[in-house]
Amino acid sequence: MKTRNLITRIGLSTAALALGLSVTLIGMASAQSNSTNATAATNSGSSSSTSKQQTIANILSKGSAEINRRETSLSNLNTRITGAKNLTSSDRSYLLDEVQTEESGLNNLKTTLAACTTVTCAATNAESIITEYRVYALVLPKVQLVRMADDQQVIETSLTTLTTKLQSRITNAQTAGDNVATLQTDLNTMIADINAAAAISKNIETTVLPLQPSDYDANHSVLAGDLTQLQTARTDLQNAAALAKTIITGLKSLGSNSGSTSSGSGNQT
Repeated sequence: MKTRNLITRIGLSTAALALGLSVTLIGMASAQSNSTNATAATNSGSSSSTSKQQTIANILSKGSAEINRRETSLSNLNTRITGAKNLTSSDRSYLLDEVQTEESGLNNLKTTLAACTTVTCAATNAESIITEYRVYALVLPKVQLVRMADDQQVIETSLTTLTTKLQSRITNAQTAGDNVATLQTDLNTMIADINAAAAISKNIETTVLPLQPSDYDANHSVLAGDLTQLQTARTDLQNAAALAKTIITGLKSLGSNSGSTSSGSGNQT
């Protein structure tokens, strides 16, 4: 639920920001146009120049503030990536490189924007803060999705190791003459649940990780359904853990040479 709220808030803040900045730029351009028309009517050149400079100054101020906000968010994201214990080394390296690239690009854009002396230059570069970087629409939720996928892959590996141990116990019990049909069915279902979850986690990792701002520009729904898929995988893993407990209890009740099995799966999910 925390992740859903986070991504929802990210989506809403992105839409609000895009709308707010667009409205600001449109309003500034409109104000400049009105000022120019008024100047032509009154033949007041100095007033037009002053209004134009104020429009540019306003755009530069707004743009600089938005770049700074993104740089702060990326710095915080860098810290979270570094501290994420279940990220694979390759995923961690990829995401850190991407954050660094975004930070470098925004820093260069800040310099370019500050050098603008026309309304067109200022407005175009300010708009690129949103269209070329997609920090809130893509980068932040992307990192969160990859982290979730890697977290679940750790659980999948642990549960898969447990299925091997359980299969050995079931086989031993069967050899001892116990009826293990139900236990074997439960184990088969457990393995299927783990495999289903693993397929989802791997797919999220491989398809989400390489996404770039241009992919989001081409398709604003590029991340649609990914969180739901990961939640489905989480449910599969919870079901698998529950089956593990059932199997362990069943083996203990047989009273055969099935051996003891650790029930450490209880907190896997």
